[in-house]
Amino acid sequence: MTEFILFRTLSSELVWLEGSLVGPEDPSYRPHYILDLTDGQRYELLDLNRLPRLEGFKFDPQYYEYFQLAEKVFIHQTENTLIALPPDFRQYPDRNVIFSQYALSQGTNPKNGELLEKLMKELGEDYKIVDFSLRYADVSSPAGNYTVRADGIYLSETNTPVVTRDMGYYFRGWYYDESGVVFQEGAGYLIHFLEAQGYYRIPSPILKLRLPVP
Repeated sequence: MTEFILFRTLSSELVWLEGSLVGPEDPSYRPHYILDLTDGQRYELLDLNRLPRLEGFKFDPQYYEYFQLAEKVFIHQTENTLIALPPDFRQYPDRNVIFSQYALSQGTNPKNGELLEKLMKELGEDYKIVDFSLRYADVSSPAGNYTVRADGIYLSETNTPVVTRDMGYYFRGWYYDESGVVFQEGAGYLIHFLEAQGYYRIPSPILKLRLPVP
């Protein structure tokens, strides 16, 4: 039976390979991983949601230490998920963690990613939005001069639109120097990535939509 594994791009070097919804006690359990595209190595993520809770099933704040020691924090709103990696994540993979907003909701119904962003701000930690669907968050350009939303691209300072068109279905990221955004069509094909041990859907083609010169 062929196993299909979902992946989410975190950066130009890192990819999140989504694990299974079931726990380790289930035979079909599969951990979450970080795939390092520079060397093809996988690094398992410690799922903080599965660690012991306080009385009343409240999340234990002692685990916040993982976030405070992190160098990179990624938040994916659609998946309500946070991934935190320390500076030396390749040497100390036991410090690489994944965390779900559901551990903080305690019966409430917050917006997607809202509690994760709030927690990082309270801890004084920088984070990067990696949900490029634009369903629950806008995505700023690398230097912060532009913001992309579901209906277009805006100048951050004045909120003036510079591109007005549907971005949510096609946007995949900012070009490194803010000269454009990465667009991808929805169609795809499958490749077998031996290092990651699975089949993956790769959108195609990849296009660069240039921004108009200010």
